[in-house]
Amino acid sequence: SSLSPSNFNLITLLSSVALYNGTEFLDYNSYQSKAFTWLQTSISSPASQNSTSIIYTHDKLIARYAMACIYYSTNAVSNALTTDDTRQLYSWANDQGWMEPAIDECDWFGITCDDGGKIIQFNMNGNNLTGVFPPEITLISDTLISLELQFNDFVNKDDQGVAFLGQLTNLKYLDIGATNFIYDGIPTALGRLTNLEALDISYTLMWGPLRGPEVWANLQKLNYLELGGNSYNESIPDELATLPLLTNLYVENALLEGTLDFIVKMPSIFELWIDSNPGLKGTIPTEIGLVTTLESLSVTFGALTGTLPSELGLLVGMQGMWFYGNSITGTMPRELGSLSNMVEFQTESNDMTGNVPAEVCALLITAALSQLSTDCSSDPPKIDCVCCTCCGYPCP
Repeated sequence: SSLSPSNFNLITLLSSVALYNGTEFLDYNSYQSKAFTWLQTSISSPASQNSTSIIYTHDKLIARYAMACIYYSTNAVSNALTTDDTRQLYSWANDQGWMEPAIDECDWFGITCDDGGKIIQFNMNGNNLTGVFPPEITLISDTLISLELQFNDFVNKDDQGVAFLGQLTNLKYLDIGATNFIYDGIPTALGRLTNLEALDISYTLMWGPLRGPEVWANLQKLNYLELGGNSYNESIPDELATLPLLTNLYVENALLEGTLDFIVKMPSIFELWIDSNPGLKGTIPTEIGLVTTLESLSVTFGALTGTLPSELGLLVGMQGMWFYGNSITGTMPRELGSLSNMVEFQTESNDMTGNVPAEVCALLITAALSQLSTDCSSDPPKIDCVCCTCCGYPCP
């Protein structure tokens, strides 16, 4: 039912859902108190009362309070990053519609609602959010399916600042890449988000254990995952590798350890980029030829040894392979000439010898291949190549 200022008690309503039972409203400097004051004032403002687009249900009041909490907690609010002498404190880059009493929150920048006026998507990527991202976002967890906060400067640390993410159990898409959700490894709270289909927690200062059983074993719907830019000092856990729907995995510059044996356990992998992990060692497993879903593989600047297995030629859907910056030896297998869909193939900055097979060169003429690079620039060259588009590192 719709409400008017005369037939409901705002403080009672919000205290019933407030994270601290309304005691946060007693601190007039808190972002919660500012959000409450704004909501109370905006309801009774002439602009709001004359508006025909806003019907104040309980759910709408709670949603507007949650959004106001985000605004007052992250808009030009200082934290450890912004007080650094090298940074300047900015307001949001875009706040169109925000905090306007007569404008429905569904029309505020970054918010998408369903047909019933419930918030389902919140997108503030690169919008200069500072301060701390508040847990009051959980007040709309029943309807929120997408949360995108990439490239912002708020600072959320440890359980106090991170655990609330685990309450957003209807999320299908969570992108907090390039933010400061600081935690000792992957937060176990993420293991509660069993509806997730896409997750980006790259470059978030989540440094530590990958927590296979506690997190990845539960995310059976996940198909897209970015984990790069953090420091794990671990190998890819089986619980992650065996996710049934995972097609895209990116874990670059993350101090991964171990071998590539996990690849053969991936039932649906399409694109795997695990570059700049010098702790990745061993050989490329011959069983990789069985992973026929794989069409894009990048393992550069690692410590791979051994030869390129001829079984790579079984990956007939392969579009790009990048192995530069390792210690791979031996010759290039002629079976790679079967990869008619391959567009890019780079093996420079290794220890390979011999000739690039004619079957591989033919792909530049008869198939899709447009980029082929090896160590053919030294004198004498490590490997002879009459068709390469680039010799030696770096290649474009």
